[in-house]
Amino acid sequence: MVELRITHPMLDPRLFAIPALRAHCLALVATFVGMFYLNGQYLQHSKGFSPFLAGLALLPMAVTLFFGPRVTVALAGRVRPRLLTASGLVIVALGLAALSTADSATPYPWYASATVVLAAGCPTNAPASARACRA
Repeated sequence: MVELRITHPMLDPRLFAIPALRAHCLALVATFVGMFYLNGQYLQHSKGFSPFLAGLALLPMAVTLFFGPRVTVALAGRVRPRLLTASGLVIVALGLAALSTADSATPYPWYASATVVLAAGCPTNAPASARACRA
């Protein structure tokens, strides 16, 4: 409410009236809630990790998410956007399929590998969503 009344808001809430931007933001929130919160809950409740250890266990995924956009930007100039997005969605699906097999007996290296695959596919979808917001 305060941001609507000041001259120079940090983030103008009226931006969320743009449907494409609103959809992009919701997609990003859902992605990161799913990737970090739900995976953290799995590690703590199914695997018995402490909150600190669960955070450390998610580092391979976080590192992949750090470097993934750099690779995506390099590929974006060479690969058609639809192909890049489609391949990213396939990679995400493979990561999710691998994670769907995880239970309390799943070895951590298998689980970490699946989260890395999932995280590798995510950055390919963000540029396409961002392009949609500019349209």
